Amino acid sequence: MVEEHGVRCWPRRRAAGIAENIEYYGGIHALYLTDLTRWRLGVRDAAALFLHSGMPPYLFVPFTQPDREQMLAQLAEFQVEQVADIPPPRAIGYFVAAPFHSGVRMLLYRIAPRPAPQTVAP
Repeated sequence: MVEEHGVRCWPRRRAAGIAENIEYYGGIHALYLTDLTRWRLGVRDAAALFLHSGMPPYLFVPFTQPDREQMLAQLAEFQVEQVADIPPPRAIGYFVAAPFHSGVRMLLYRIAPRPAPQTVAP
């Protein structure tokens, strides 16, 4: 296993035939759009639930996702940081991929609570 962008994953050269998943192998909580659809949760509600449970999530989004900017806008109450821009050949390493798939460009965002405002003592 190697660490890329703070996420543990299998090296790309070993990807063929190995079920690779950012959450399972990386040990972090990832929000996949397919999960949100299955759970019938919006990205904001899912992030809030994970954070409330003490599990800071990551959001893994295709670069070409039509509503990507709207999804990120829904997360305005949180601290959202893009931690990786993953090119297609490397993106396959984060998924269970068919051998014929060449990957898609993906963006990885870390979601955290906003820091409390600092107050100045009188």
